[in-house]
Amino acid sequence: MVFLFGFLGLLTTFILHMAAGSVLIHLLRKSKDRIASLPFAAQSVAVSIAACLLVFKHLVDIVLWALMLQRLNPEGFESYAEALYFSAVTYTALGYGDIVLDTHWRLLCGFEAINGLMLFGVSTALLFIIFQRFWLIHDSYNQEHPSQ
Repeated sequence: MVFLFGFLGLLTTFILHMAAGSVLIHLLRKSKDRIASLPFAAQSVAVSIAACLLVFKHLVDIVLWALMLQRLNPEGFESYAEALYFSAVTYTALGYGDIVLDTHWRLLCGFEAINGLMLFGVSTALLFIIFQRFWLIHDSYNQEHPSQ
């Protein structure tokens, strides 16, 4: 049962993360011409906004894990805030250990930590792709418009 919930948590957050990344890449492709005309500083702000959106997506993941953990282990948390804190500590692999799940559900912590580590890697790759595309768009625009 623990493995089932662990894999469901992984699958759900991976699908949502891939969807979010696809939306970011789609928006970048769709607005390529507008982006090219922006100064490089404004393009950097756009990359920063993309990074903030990915951070928000990680927060959504933490909330989803907290909801699942609280439903599965309701006696283990005094409040939803405590479940959210536990989820954030686990997802980021900090693992303070000040709150622990019941023995039956502890293996879920490993699933959530693996999930967070992998999705941080995916976010890093997405940001690299986005930054690289901004850089290529900027260079291409400057070659076509050398006076600017």
